[in-house]
Amino acid sequence: MRKIKNIGRKVVAFFIMWPELAGIPLAFLLWLASIPLMLLYDSTAGIVDIGWVQLPLIGINKTLIASGAAWLLIRLHFGRGVFLYLAKNFEEDFLNLKDPIQCEKLKIALWLYACYFLAFVLAM
Repeated sequence: MRKIKNIGRKVVAFFIMWPELAGIPLAFLLWLASIPLMLLYDSTAGIVDIGWVQLPLIGINKTLIASGAAWLLIRLHFGRGVFLYLAKNFEEDFLNLKDPIQCEKLKIALWLYACYFLAFVLAM
């Protein structure tokens, strides 16, 4: 039982260190939860039945995976500084848009995230 708790703590510590990857297991768990819901609705449905019921769930999963991958690539390509700015200082700068330099930093940060996010969405 202690080994399971230690593994759980390590997983939580990993996602605290790398929060951009939390969307990937969340998307997988959402997909797993969609199977019983789909079988409840239609008992003849398969696990990967691309029906109108599962299309929104697949879209949510793809969005979570693309967002996590975009955050990961921002962190890997531009280092921890840009990632920490987006995670911590972005909101403060957004609330104080009087300074033109802050406006430019926000534009660049949003453009950077949007480019990565759209690249992954279009690739799926």
